[in-house]
Amino acid sequence: MRVLVTGATGFIGSHVVRELVARGHDTFALVRPGASRHRLVADQDRMTVVGGDLGDSPQIGRVALEVRPDAIIHLAWYAEPGRYLHDVPRNLASLRGSIELLDAAVRSGCPRVVLAGTCLEDDDRPTRSIYEAAKRAQHALAGGFGARPSIACGHVFYLFGPGEDQRRVIPAVIRSLLRSEPIATTDGLQSRDYLHVADVASAFCALAEASIVGGVDICSGSPVRLRDLLDMIGSTMDKRTLIQIGALGPAVDEGHDGAGDPGRLRALGWAPRYDLDAAVRDSIAWWTREGASS
Repeated sequence: MRVLVTGATGFIGSHVVRELVARGHDTFALVRPGASRHRLVADQDRMTVVGGDLGDSPQIGRVALEVRPDAIIHLAWYAEPGRYLHDVPRNLASLRGSIELLDAAVRSGCPRVVLAGTCLEDDDRPTRSIYEAAKRAQHALAGGFGARPSIACGHVFYLFGPGEDQRRVIPAVIRSLLRSEPIATTDGLQSRDYLHVADVASAFCALAEASIVGGVDICSGSPVRLRDLLDMIGSTMDKRTLIQIGALGPAVDEGHDGAGDPGRLRALGWAPRYDLDAAVRDSIAWWTREGASS
C-alpha cells in the first residue's frame, strides 16, 4: 500500500513512518521546506521524502496526484508545548491545511484518510481552547465526505517515548534526573491515559489498513495519575527524592481527565506492545543514550 504521511518529521509522525516501513508499505513522508529531518534519519533510505507545504493548495494537489496514495495519515498540526492550545492563528492555519489536504485526497482519488484528532473531542463539556475547537471542526468536516474517501479520526490521548520534545514534562523529569538535579513539579493529581508513542503509531497504521470510519480512541483504557507516573520514573532511576512533587502548587488542568475506550481499535486486532512500566524504561533508556544535556 502507498501511504502518504503528513507531519512525518514530528514526534508521532516519525514513529508512524518507521511502523509503516516495518509493515512493508511504500511510505511517502511529506516534509515542509526547511523542516528538520533529524527524527527520520534512521529510516531515510527506506522511504520517500516529498517536499510540500499544506499551506500551498496547488502544491499539495500536485503531490497527491503524483504520489497517488492508497491512504493518507494526516498528523501535521501546530503543537508547540505551552502554546498550541490557545494560539488562534496557527490552529486556524492547521485547520486550513487539513481542508486543503482533504480536497487534494478527493481530487486524486485517494480511498482512505486517517486524521489525527484529540481526546479533548470526547468530552461533553464546553470547548475550552482554539486547538480543541479546530480539531473538532476538522472531524466534523470529514464526516460530510461520504463514502470516498473513507475517513477515520484517531482521538489521541496521552503519550510519551523516544523523540518527544524535551520541554514536555516526562522528558524534562527524566533529563533532570539523569543530571542528578532536582526538579519541581505541580501536584500531579490529573489523571491521564498514557501510551508509548510506538503504540500510538501502530494504531494509526492499523486504522490506515482498515475501513472503519468515525472517531476511534487511541489509548490504553487505563489511566494513571501524573504524580504516580513521575514516582514510577523516579523509583526506576533510583532518584525519587529529586522529584519535588507539589512544589509548583496545583496543576492548571486543561486536558482530558480519565480513560478512553480502546474497544474499536482493539477490534481491528491492535494491542499495545508496551505496558506502562516498559514504556517508562524505554524512555529512560532512550534519553540515557541521547544524553541528558542534548
